Amino acid sequence: MGAAQSSQEMQDIVDGLQNPLINKQTNSENSVPEKDSLDDIIPDNPGVVNVLVDFSTTILSTVLYIVTYPFQRKTTRKKIKVVNWNLLADGLADDGFVTPITLPATREFEQNVLTLTDSKKTINGFEKLDNAGDMVESWKNDHPEFAKYQDKLLELLVWHTDAAADFDKCSSRDDMDHYIKNVAYPGRGPVFTKTLELMKPDIITMEEMDKYQYFLENLSGYTSAISDDSQYQRVKFSSVGKSRGEMVAISSTDDYEAYMAQKTHAFMPKLNSNAYSFNNNRTQIPKLEAEQSEAIGKANSNPDEPDNDGSCIFWNKEKYNCQEIDYHRFHPDYELKKGIYKSAGVVYARLVDKSDGTILHVFSTHLTSGNKPADEVERVKEISSTMEFIKSKTTDGYVILGMDGNSYQGFCNGEFDVQTNMYSNLKAYGLKNYDPVQPDDERYITWSVNKIRGIFSGQIKKIGDYQLDRIDYIATNGNLVQVEDSDQMKQETKARTVRYGQDITDSQKKEIYGKMLPNMLNPSDHLPCVASFELQ
Repeated sequence: MGAAQSSQEMQDIVDGLQNPLINKQTNSENSVPEKDSLDDIIPDNPGVVNVLVDFSTTILSTVLYIVTYPFQRKTTRKKIKVVNWNLLADGLADDGFVTPITLPATREFEQNVLTLTDSKKTINGFEKLDNAGDMVESWKNDHPEFAKYQDKLLELLVWHTDAAADFDKCSSRDDMDHYIKNVAYPGRGPVFTKTLELMKPDIITMEEMDKYQYFLENLSGYTSAISDDSQYQRVKFSSVGKSRGEMVAISSTDDYEAYMAQKTHAFMPKLNSNAYSFNNNRTQIPKLEAEQSEAIGKANSNPDEPDNDGSCIFWNKEKYNCQEIDYHRFHPDYELKKGIYKSAGVVYARLVDKSDGTILHVFSTHLTSGNKPADEVERVKEISSTMEFIKSKTTDGYVILGMDGNSYQGFCNGEFDVQTNMYSNLKAYGLKNYDPVQPDDERYITWSVNKIRGIFSGQIKKIGDYQLDRIDYIATNGNLVQVEDSDQMKQETKARTVRYGQDITDSQKKEIYGKMLPNMLNPSDHLPCVASFELQ
């Protein structure tokens, strides 16, 4: 169409040049005099004036069309912005994460973390001792400075404070940072929702979600329900089990299947997750059987009861309608652990753009954690199961998978390398993770996790085990092309450092420790991943 218009305009130019009123002989009676007054240059004949004006206008419009044509094509491409964020489940957060008292972190904090990492081998050895608990307590007594970091962590884990009302007035992330540092901390919930709202993504995927009802009610401009009148009903609790010595409400496989049959909300909780059994805010189940049914009833009816953590999808409700929600379990058989059934999987939402009918196939999941080859074996199985589900839902169109993959793209350990690891399998199915603004190299990495568990962790083997890695994903198929995003650039400017290894210097360690997660500005052990794409 553009070429045809250009040819016609060029013919108009030729016709104009051949007009006898323009093509006058310069030696005729009516030739332009040497004196260049405006009145003398413009002929009295109005027809000539019109042709001259048309001729000039045609040339100008043709030049502008040719110059701007490539840019016009680009600006018509539809763009979407995606955020993926592992929130650090409320029930998993109180596990001794060492967090800065202030931001920026003090040199004292950095030095204390260095002491912890240097003591890692000694502390990990306590696990094999019969008196492991006594040895941990002895180390605590010898290093009382770590108690204040645990106090700060507990302060960070408060979900909502009275300061939240004024905090909600912040109009930028810089405003947020200033408010938190200089005024008051509003709690984890408001920091999460305000951060997401200010980034203005089209699609949000989240993992370790165990406050789903809160986000349904407080994430302004977004929804996760298939319709406005859909009411969220959690997986029902139907009996009691014992987890780590405590009585907890549990769900049966039938309860889980009944939830998944509803298909009204894009949230797939795990079945009987650790996050729920560890959560101090869950309904406490008494040991006396006579009182247990009453406690289970309370857990089912209380809107503030924590969820089993899981994966979810939210979307801009002004832009998209949801046509379908579905769930997929990684394994067809439920896993039975110490008398309690377990399961996890993938959630799916088919979204339709209200403006032009564009269809987005969005998925969210959370793979097995751990750095051992056996953990990667499990992740390969899970991603294969996930991709089979994706293939069953999509024959074409735009595919987005947000996940905590718990594995770096270049994972190498044991039998695994970049040709056989989880990410290589993901790519073999036709998906590709988003790119950081600056590519990783042998020396530097753009990380999404930067954390260490301290002496107050309940997992002795993880105390002092430092993790600096990028294990979070926004994976898309080939017809989504990543483009520049200002929020991604701003985020990653703070999250690019030297890799953590044996050759890292103490000064470089201190730089990294000063950005440790969770902290006041980002109360999760993961940063949100941000990326924008053009639809091809």
